[in-house]
Amino acid sequence: MILSKRLEAALSFLGDCVCLMDVGSDHAYVAIEAVERGIAKRAIAIENKQKPFEKSRVNALASSKASQIEVWLSDGLSKVDPQCDAVTILGMGGRLIADILSGGDLRHIHQLILCPNSESEDTRRFLEEHHFEITQEVALIDHDKYYQIIKAVPGEMTLTEMERRFGPIILQEKPEAMVRFIGQRIAVLTQAQQHAKTKEVQTALAEEIALLKECIQ
Repeated sequence: MILSKRLEAALSFLGDCVCLMDVGSDHAYVAIEAVERGIAKRAIAIENKQKPFEKSRVNALASSKASQIEVWLSDGLSKVDPQCDAVTILGMGGRLIADILSGGDLRHIHQLILCPNSESEDTRRFLEEHHFEITQEVALIDHDKYYQIIKAVPGEMTLTEMERRFGPIILQEKPEAMVRFIGQRIAVLTQAQQHAKTKEVQTALAEEIALLKECIQ
């Protein structure tokens, strides 16, 4: 199976696990590949809508490891298999990811692989406040959309506001995708600043532009 750049990057962060729960499972691709590659002994793909559930189920049944893959029609992590020690939530808004994590029992989870496609500060704030530590991050562009992939394990961390927005490891490594994304954002804000109708808006935009420029210096 050929995965998208985003899903392949997320799967590369996943370490060996007993059971993976993949929420909002992209047709169960990550769950299937995790088992077929021997990373997870079992996997559960979770969907909360009937059509994606049915598609995921068809894909799982077609796998050579079908007996090790389950597909659940469920809402987030409202139901958690007690044997599961890893969770992936990929390609959702960061606030929604935080809400899903808040609704689950994470006491036995040893690794979280997360991909917020917006509001990533909400995801990182949840990790910070619920005793998870970021150990790996990558920024990438897939089909012209900017993604941040995060791996977190039980631990403690304290982040700055910019680290919550862009990621402590991403800010340190300054990958090309992040520099490109922030550069595009600066260009949009600069144009908006030129057309701002009040001094207050101009000042706010100037402060944000300066902050973003500092990130990629």
